[in-house]
Amino acid sequence: MRIRILFLALAVAGCSSKAPRSEQTAQPPTSHSTPTPASLDSLYRMAQLLGSLDMQALGTEPFWSVEITSAGMTYRAPEHPGGIVFPYVAPAVNDSSVLFESSQQDALPRTLRLSIQRRPCSDGMSDRRYSYAAEAWLDGVQLHGCARYVPRR
Repeated sequence: MRIRILFLALAVAGCSSKAPRSEQTAQPPTSHSTPTPASLDSLYRMAQLLGSLDMQALGTEPFWSVEITSAGMTYRAPEHPGGIVFPYVAPAVNDSSVLFESSQQDALPRTLRLSIQRRPCSDGMSDRRYSYAAEAWLDGVQLHGCARYVPRR
């Protein structure tokens, strides 16, 4: 539910008036402020209408995906077909992006950061268009892609 409310905050707020940066950064973004309480009332009503949706970020070259649900975030890639599961942590939000940051302590400690921005995106391999762009950092390795809402399984 929190995921949908925060992504709806991006949809209602629209894109930032700033032009997207063309240069790529080597460091992931840092946490930002949360949405204002005044905006949450209407966002809550909208989120009720979208109650059956989760979010998925995906990219090509290399192929990867992150499924975001209230139960957790699952990173998948050809070398991790079963996925690496990270606990869900409420994201930080600013006027143009949502940032998820999570870590796990298995035999090999791992971290995942996922930034989603509301701006048009193409996966580069098909004609498919997405409403959101995504950047992921798995253990410090940066990945680029797109994001979309998907029906809950």
